[in-house]
Amino acid sequence: MNNERNLLISLLKLSSTGKVSFENLQKDAKMCNAVITQLLHKLQSQKRIYLDADGITINEEQRLNLATQAVALGVDPQRVSNLLKWQEFEHVCALTLENNNYETLRNLRFTHSNRRFEIDIIGCKRPLVLCIDCKQWRHGLQGSRAETIITAQLARTMALADTLPNPAIKIECTKWSNAYFIPVVLSLTQNTKKLLKGIPIVPVLQLQNFLQEVWAHMEELAVISKKYAKLA
Repeated sequence: MNNERNLLISLLKLSSTGKVSFENLQKDAKMCNAVITQLLHKLQSQKRIYLDADGITINEEQRLNLATQAVALGVDPQRVSNLLKWQEFEHVCALTLENNNYETLRNLRFTHSNRRFEIDIIGCKRPLVLCIDCKQWRHGLQGSRAETIITAQLARTMALADTLPNPAIKIECTKWSNAYFIPVVLSLTQNTKKLLKGIPIVPVLQLQNFLQEVWAHMEELAVISKKYAKLA
């Protein structure tokens, strides 16, 4: 298990800048070729990496998958998160939404009641508007910090719902007669609580499942309902 953990850390470290060569992997992981080869073929069979004669290719979703696996094997989550970028979360999140027929809007900045707000990703699929925070996974989502994070995301979501329709914000939901705004916080791994004050904390690699099941849990979620008397 130690070998597998070490290999995962080396792969995460080296793949942040592109393709990983076998030579560099062996130097960083400090393991013999036979063990590395065995573990790499195992990861390839799990579709967590791509192997060819020139080295190892790992896309953003696979990097998140390797990170999740490393934490599950006992690697310190802070150490793992330091090897990732929040943009990787954002890209995988947006891709998952788009693959499920959501219109996406990234890094929306707006002003409401003389306050500035920013929402990392908004996913619109009539009548749902998912307002997703992608940046908080690095610091952990426990205790008072978790409450601070979800309270802030709820405030952002309420501000967006209240400020629309707004000519300065081009967003799909303003074409609808009504919308349900749902704040969501992404995490790297499963939190001890899936819901906190009605706000879902969703592991990034389980976002697909969340999208498929969201309607089954609507009564449990913090939902801001908005009717548009005048369409934008």
